[in-house]
Amino acid sequence: DLTTLHAVAKFVSLIPYYQDSIAFSGSCDIWTTSELFLKMLAGDEEEHAILLCNYFLYLGVDSYIIKGVGIPEGETCYVLTKLPEGVGLWNPSTGAYHPQSRPYHSLASVYFCFNHENIWANIQSYDDPGRLDFNFNNTRSWKPFFSTKDNPRLSTVQVSRLEYIETNQPAIQVL
Repeated sequence: DLTTLHAVAKFVSLIPYYQDSIAFSGSCDIWTTSELFLKMLAGDEEEHAILLCNYFLYLGVDSYIIKGVGIPEGETCYVLTKLPEGVGLWNPSTGAYHPQSRPYHSLASVYFCFNHENIWANIQSYDDPGRLDFNFNNTRSWKPFFSTKDNPRLSTVQVSRLEYIETNQPAIQVL
């Protein structure tokens, strides 16, 4: 149900955006787990995308993370969903949804996509998401990192179940 997906995207977008260079001074770009992201209550586009993709996967939606370039954010991550309505592009930092069929996207280009099964490099002659074929089985459009027979099925660093702390109602009243 698209309404549920919009609500989930809105929830993820409400978690504050915080650059890795500020959170991890002197470190390179760090992609934290969803558990750490929720404990820190802040993260950048990768953390937002991973959490949103994980929620969508939990809901049974065929979902992938896109690494590419967005306007105005520059290098960024989006979430791609494959639904009966078609391919959708989600900006996890804002919660915005863009059907692939819509002519304007804030996502300007796609470098690669990945999920819990594989990584696919875009080898099409263009990178505009509105023109891309997102059939990852099409080896003329996407180069898989792992072949079907050589995929080691790596284990995840994500915890299998996220723990949530109940909201302190008196603290809400103070706010």
